[in-house]
Amino acid sequence: EELSTVMSSQEDYEVEQTSHIVTKNSLGSFLLDGIDTKNLNADALSAIIDFDDYSDAGGVREAPTCQELAMEGETLTKQGDHREAIPLLESALELGSDDTQLHSVLWSLLGNAHFYLGDHEKAILCHSHDLAICCELQDEKSKAQAYCNLGIAHRKQGYLQRAKLCYESYLEICE
Repeated sequence: EELSTVMSSQEDYEVEQTSHIVTKNSLGSFLLDGIDTKNLNADALSAIIDFDDYSDAGGVREAPTCQELAMEGETLTKQGDHREAIPLLESALELGSDDTQLHSVLWSLLGNAHFYLGDHEKAILCHSHDLAICCELQDEKSKAQAYCNLGIAHRKQGYLQRAKLCYESYLEICE
């Protein structure tokens, strides 16, 4: 798999200074019952999603939920289909959810997708949103991952001082 995992020591960190992005745990561990199920306009996503997966027994097509869009977007990013994943992840964010952790995961996945497509400015914006949510949740592991992702995106964009600050924050959390 091309994506790296969180490094746990300084030595691992030095080896991992590549263009790889740290991923969060599988969405399945964050997606809980009770997620907001407001419907999205199905016509807007019909070219992207196979709605047969979301049909009821009567054949009536239902719009996907935030959770379904998130899972499909995660699958596409894992397959390297970042360009196709972005509209799904953005739609999931627009639908919204009461699950703040899910929002963090969505911002992280969206940042990773933009990063792999070479849009480092958008990746920085997305990972900044993820970091803000992680700080609000006081989730140290996710905060470390967000700092690492943000540092990598800053470095690729040439913002070396910002990257250094992010890496230092990452290492401080990992100690």
